[in-house]
Amino acid sequence: MENIKKAVNVLIVVFIIIAGSGCAELSSIFESDVSIKNEMLTHLDNKYNKEFVATVLERGYVDYLHCYPKGEDMFADRLQVERMVRGDEKTYRDTYFGNIIREDVEKEVYEMLEELKLPTKVYMTFDSIFFDNKFNNTKTYEDLKEWYGIDDVCSFAYKIAVYIGKRDDVESAGQQVLDTLEKKGFHGLMLVCTVTDIDVYNEISRTNLDDIMTDYKSAIYTYSKHFSSKGNWNNFILKKEEIVPFF
Repeated sequence: MENIKKAVNVLIVVFIIIAGSGCAELSSIFESDVSIKNEMLTHLDNKYNKEFVATVLERGYVDYLHCYPKGEDMFADRLQVERMVRGDEKTYRDTYFGNIIREDVEKEVYEMLEELKLPTKVYMTFDSIFFDNKFNNTKTYEDLKEWYGIDDVCSFAYKIAVYIGKRDDVESAGQQVLDTLEKKGFHGLMLVCTVTDIDVYNEISRTNLDDIMTDYKSAIYTYSKHFSSKGNWNNFILKKEEIVPFF
């Protein structure tokens, strides 16, 4: 019994020390999932002035909420918001700025491939790249590049679909796309899908590319390459306190 009392007293002392240090992380353990979801959704709503729908909450030392903008596609427009509790301070980052800039980023990649004169669709993938609060719906792709002193294409990840009329040409065409990107100074992760069926190509969109790659394996051939980041994009990648790429 005496040993039990001593153990209880030790636990009480430890608890008082932790609580007295202002460790808000401890109190966050006792927050409900609903409370955390609502807090993170409110942060997004205020930052982007639009409503978001939660799908999955991952709790831990850092909390992650998976969600999407209300009324938009649950898969193609998905995003994550991150919450970290340090002492009395809560910090947030999210991936939604990637949704805002993606058409401008995709346009740059598309322009790199124009000389090939092949029907091409470019889709940027980014839902694991976290931006801090200064990048919101008032900022642009040019603001991002200016902030990091960058004057070339964004070092993210992309999937592109290219229509190739003849099956015998798919390998050479896929390599030609990768060679052209390298020549133009592209850096990032690229997956090239060469499509031999025009109906399948016409059906491809941002929301269904992955499904079509699975359903029409006989008509789609894939080639991929990771182009190393260069120059100032290394600064972009290394500033992990502000942004964390996924590759």
